[in-house]
Amino acid sequence: MKVAVFSSNIEGGDPRKVCADAVFGWKQAAPGDEVVPFVGGPRGTQIALGLQALGWEEGPAFAVEDCMGNLVSVPSLRSGRKIYIDCAGVANPRSAGHEEAFRSGPGSKGIGLALVHALELTPEQLYVALGPACAVDLGRAAFEELAKAGYERLPVPVTVLTEDGRPLLGLSGTASDFRGEHRSEALRLQKRVKEGAAFLRSLEEHSLQQAVLISAVGTAEGSGSGAGAAEVLRLMGAKLARATSWLANLQDIPTVLNGCDLAVVFEDEIHSQVLASSLSAYVGQAGQEAAIPTVMVPQKCSLSRPEVAHFGINAIFSHHELSASEVGLRLARTWSHP
Repeated sequence: MKVAVFSSNIEGGDPRKVCADAVFGWKQAAPGDEVVPFVGGPRGTQIALGLQALGWEEGPAFAVEDCMGNLVSVPSLRSGRKIYIDCAGVANPRSAGHEEAFRSGPGSKGIGLALVHALELTPEQLYVALGPACAVDLGRAAFEELAKAGYERLPVPVTVLTEDGRPLLGLSGTASDFRGEHRSEALRLQKRVKEGAAFLRSLEEHSLQQAVLISAVGTAEGSGSGAGAAEVLRLMGAKLARATSWLANLQDIPTVLNGCDLAVVFEDEIHSQVLASSLSAYVGQAGQEAAIPTVMVPQKCSLSRPEVAHFGINAIFSHHELSASEVGLRLARTWSHP
């Protein structure tokens, strides 16, 4: 039997170790099985680990300000003249005080500076991870930094790798996350969103690549990522792509699954807002095409099996008290066959 084991983000753990431990546990119960590990997922660090496994090498790190004004490092990887940069730490909605950042912080300025530094390396292709959806300034500061350096259009093909699919504008857009505690504050935030939306429309009007603009401003999937910088970069000519799908295609996961009998995916927390862009969803759907079952192993999960079945996930094994090796051992006892 051949099994593919995948590890996405595990809070407090190295995905590579999770995979190795799961393989070890599986082999204890089924030593004759072939178990192949893969690391990946939608977050910037997961993408980097997956790329390094494919032979990408470390490049320079760029020091920029995040949306709160703190100095952060933007790492990069290289493969020939292709460059990958991880800007997820510049606009991180998991940090505190984001309504204050929305009002007065530097916003997406650091993302623009990181791109300027990366473009100075003259890549033939640039890949940018922007992290979760987070509309801090709707990407205006990122554009201003790029324009200041002479880049009102992107000079090379750029692919923006988005962690989740939320758009920038609209009722479900990330710009609606900042409401304020009082009416006066809410009105100020609303005014800033309107100003940002007008700025984005002005970019659209001056765009030279109308073919890229396949959806209304601020409504494209993933356009709310990176303090809204994803939408600005799209209007400047970049393509938006789900990070999980992009990396999995580079790893040729569909072909791998065609030769397997089972897929097992370790995840952190899975709920309705993150399932569609998760590694489990990608593997489950690819597993359906290969006619093999997929078992999801989340640390936490608020969804039932019928809810995840739509994405090709056949079973949920959620026992956070068990180590990865113990999980591998128990799954092998249940699923392994001659």
